Amino acid sequence: MADMNKNDVNWKGIMTVPVVPFDEKGNIKEKALIDFIGSLVKDGVHGIIISGHNSESWATTREEKKYLCKLVVDAFSDKVPILAGVEGVTPKEVIEGCNDAKEAGAEGVMITPPHCVATATDKEIIERYKIISNETDLPIMLYNNPRRTQIRLYPELLEQLADIEKVVALKESILDLQELTTVIDKIGDRVAVFSNDIMMLPCVLVGSDGVICTGPMEFFGNEFVKYWENLKQGIVNEEVINFHKQISKIRKLIIPGKYGTHPATFKAALNILGKDVGMPRLPVLPIEEKYLTKLREDLREIGLLA
Repeated sequence: MADMNKNDVNWKGIMTVPVVPFDEKGNIKEKALIDFIGSLVKDGVHGIIISGHNSESWATTREEKKYLCKLVVDAFSDKVPILAGVEGVTPKEVIEGCNDAKEAGAEGVMITPPHCVATATDKEIIERYKIISNETDLPIMLYNNPRRTQIRLYPELLEQLADIEKVVALKESILDLQELTTVIDKIGDRVAVFSNDIMMLPCVLVGSDGVICTGPMEFFGNEFVKYWENLKQGIVNEEVINFHKQISKIRKLIIPGKYGTHPATFKAALNILGKDVGMPRLPVLPIEEKYLTKLREDLREIGLLA
């Protein structure tokens, strides 16, 4: 099989990793999940990645991940690309997850470096992705998230990983514009580079293919899509700058765990706004009742709540 590249997939624009609604007993709320993702698709999202960290992947079993993937694929694969987040310490675990994703109908997988192996060498990381690539038919999105894995996929390493057969995309979580620009320059011709939402404004302007977001699409809906469209056209006016500031405000509210461990604050905020996204699943606890009033005040200040 010839090497794949970003032209072999239709991954671009705004992709989001949806939260998974759980009830008080930790059961998956299927209808709430489909309704929630349906609202994102209706608002114009360009792709869905199920079972990423925002989906509390750490708290779901292998069987549940496959079930969630099939649920989302069956409902939305005719509308937008559906990818599955897959992680594990060993290549064997990841390959099993890739096989599950393929059986469930996903068109690609997003794979992190090995968590827990905090001192993995470049050679070990490259070998890991080569083994996985050789054992799956699905195109691969690399996920660089040193905050969670303690492993940083720096530009020169990414350049080597980009040469692996199935690697076609990269989700970048870093906040260093100089490094992101270097990554785009080095591999952007063959790998679709996605920034996070707060880096979207500069990254789109220097050639990124899109954004994988946690918050803006869920909170702002079609306004966020219009923001993306403006940036793709190189439009950076006062309206665009002000919207970037809104993204910064919502990110500061939900990401650091102001009132609870992520995604507890995120879910509580969405629930306040009338989107049924249920509860977090243990080990994450819902935010305490005393913080709900403060959270409502924060949402009013941002302009999301009347």
